[in-house]
Amino acid sequence: MSAANDRAPTWSYGGIGMLRVAVVHHSALARESLSAALESAGGVTAEWSSTAAEMTAALLGGSVDVVLAAAELPGLADELAGLRPRARSACRGVAPMVLLGEPARLPPALLQTVPASVVPEGVRPSSLVHALYVAADGALVIPPALARRAQAGAAPRLTPRERDVLALIGRGLTNREIGTRLGLTFATVKSYVTSIYTKCGVSSRVDAALLAHGFVPAGEVC
Repeated sequence: MSAANDRAPTWSYGGIGMLRVAVVHHSALARESLSAALESAGGVTAEWSSTAAEMTAALLGGSVDVVLAAAELPGLADELAGLRPRARSACRGVAPMVLLGEPARLPPALLQTVPASVVPEGVRPSSLVHALYVAADGALVIPPALARRAQAGAAPRLTPRERDVLALIGRGLTNREIGTRLGLTFATVKSYVTSIYTKCGVSSRVDAALLAHGFVPAGEVC
């Protein structure tokens, strides 16, 4: 990752000032490279670790704004699989997460376990810092190809009419407007919306709209 000519002396995004980032990577060489890149871009203070267990501690600890972890971190999938139950039992939130790795090599089930942003390896330092700020602000950064995979994974669980309703939610229509567009009663549309929420594991209209556009929305834990 090259840090040359990519310095950003002052960062601010959505009212967020200096960002506290936990960087978790199993390679010492990669940690050194990331350290140089983040230092050159500015805007973050970083703490460093190398194991999946330490990643989980950072996600649940409440001491950082966002966690940046290697997508190929040994034990990553197992730790993420147990993350939500642990967070619920402790009634804790989970810090936003950014995975650093090649999107084509990510297992499809990984992002369904814990929604996370994805940044390809080799991205410019300023772009990496921007992605960290976006994630800390509650949004997701997902490459287009991966977004299409996420959408394709969710869509087959929906009936054709439910997909129609989800698409219109994604366009910002209200239930009454969807009913008018599709020739359905308000009660029928409401029933479809409830079914979509249940099948897709979302709890709000915003999350459903994100899903309609191919994103896996990050939900609340407690």
